Amino acid sequence: MLTGDSGIVYKTTNGGNNWLLFSANTTESLYGIDYIDINTAVVVGYNGKIFRTTNGGTNWTSQTGGGTDYLTSVSFLNANTGLITITANAATDLLRTTNGGTNWTPISLTGNSLGLSTVKFIDASTCLALGKYGKILRSTNLGLTWTTQTIGNPNLLSVSFANSNVGFIVGNAGTILKTTNGGVTTVPIAQTNTPVNFQLLQNYPNPFNPTTKIVYTIPKTELVKLKIFDETALTGCSKKEDKTDSSSKKTDSVTTKTTTPNTTTEKKESANSSSEEKKVAKETDDLRDKSGAIRVKFPAGATQVTLNGKINGFGEHVTYVFEAKKGQKLLANVMSVEMNANIRISQIISPSGNGDGPFGTKTTYDLGENGDWKIVLSENQMAGDPWKGEFQLLIRGCSKKEEKPETTNKPPETTVPPPTTTTEKKENANTSTEEKKDSKEPEKKNELRDKSGAIRVKFPAGSTEIVVNGKINGAKDKPSYIFEAKKGQNLVSRVFSEDPKSNITIAQLISPTGKPYGPFGVKFRYDLNEDGDWKIILTENLNAGSSWIGEYKLLVSIK
Repeated sequence: MLTGDSGIVYKTTNGGNNWLLFSANTTESLYGIDYIDINTAVVVGYNGKIFRTTNGGTNWTSQTGGGTDYLTSVSFLNANTGLITITANAATDLLRTTNGGTNWTPISLTGNSLGLSTVKFIDASTCLALGKYGKILRSTNLGLTWTTQTIGNPNLLSVSFANSNVGFIVGNAGTILKTTNGGVTTVPIAQTNTPVNFQLLQNYPNPFNPTTKIVYTIPKTELVKLKIFDETALTGCSKKEDKTDSSSKKTDSVTTKTTTPNTTTEKKESANSSSEEKKVAKETDDLRDKSGAIRVKFPAGATQVTLNGKINGFGEHVTYVFEAKKGQKLLANVMSVEMNANIRISQIISPSGNGDGPFGTKTTYDLGENGDWKIVLSENQMAGDPWKGEFQLLIRGCSKKEEKPETTNKPPETTVPPPTTTTEKKENANTSTEEKKDSKEPEKKNELRDKSGAIRVKFPAGSTEIVVNGKINGAKDKPSYIFEAKKGQNLVSRVFSEDPKSNITIAQLISPTGKPYGPFGVKFRYDLNEDGDWKIILTENLNAGSSWIGEYKLLVSIK
């Protein structure tokens, strides 16, 4: 089995040639899974989610005990004894059960979060847990007590054992460790990391002012000279030739400088526009702090803003800074219309420099200090392949009293039409033909819906992808969309909202012959096996909590 975003679980019964799609009935991301037997498995994920199946993944039952923690991994020794790792919680590092998950006991090791990423039983009594900053935890009594060792400073991410003695541990920055004594000691495995060709990677930060870092690789030791050009092909900055070896990636920092064109006309134009250039430059500088973080400015009288951004691949961090007061509550949600989007809120940093996270794609957070707070976005390095693309970040700062929308007993405003005069009647008579013409408009609008009330999705000319705006009005509302497709096409669909409290899910996909599939969570892929009209039905996730009313966007793409 494999787990993913939005409660998705994939299962194979033929060695990975084909995969069946299941849903654990949650919109939260799932990060860990472990099989107990051929039918029984447990999955864990964001916001304390724990689910158990006893029929091979067809149905999942929610278990309590995870609170609202970020659960990263689960491992069972047998049907009763299991462990779960937790990251970003100062009070708890692991959860332990001895009754198959009916109850979970919290385990705190240091009083400070170890950022544990994975746990694994390697024999009948021994287990290992891995964490940030080179932490390796080992227990020989089924997780009751632990010893800790630190191996350098890498974040350790995964472990696998061939037997009770021989195993491998991997982490970021190319870290590979080997043990031959069940994790008592580990030895790093040296790697040859000589590039095979020249490669120039994306600079960071980008855009920048005045300094950026450029990473490149070369296959052999030679002189290197860097030049940077603006959009008019004028040299903006350069670095003198340095002899660089080929042992690894190299990073050079460069600082921009202004280059003035050489012709008289161009010089005159530059002089005339110097005031405007300085004004624009100052406005650009005001948008970033010294660390390169983008300054968030809320519209006048508003406490919410939606920002458009782009991330350029693995390892890049996009940072936003905003001013807030102690006692306010932050609501943040990062989203993308792309199905394979891999971006999350990795950290929230307080004005005094304390960092907390990671959080997933959305979070609420109590702000305990006055001053500039930072939100750091990055890829989820545990989630798979590098991703680059566009995203939207919603930031909302409010007092705790403003968390719930206010209701009012004020009656709705009504508009009273003016009395009809003789002149108006005459005008009405003159325009009766136009009114009759306009009266046909509702008929055109009705053509957008089928008999069941489903909205007909019409793709733009030459395109097979569309984003539809909609609104859901509570638990009983089930917006439906219908589209025409052919057998053999692949459907990609995703529903998302700017509201961090959104509670909307893709409940069903119905084939032209009426066969229902689902639920799916907030996104899914499906191979369409019939010609005709397919229907997507949205609803609230009834397992997720309170009713929600709000606006959403639905991506529908067929290829």
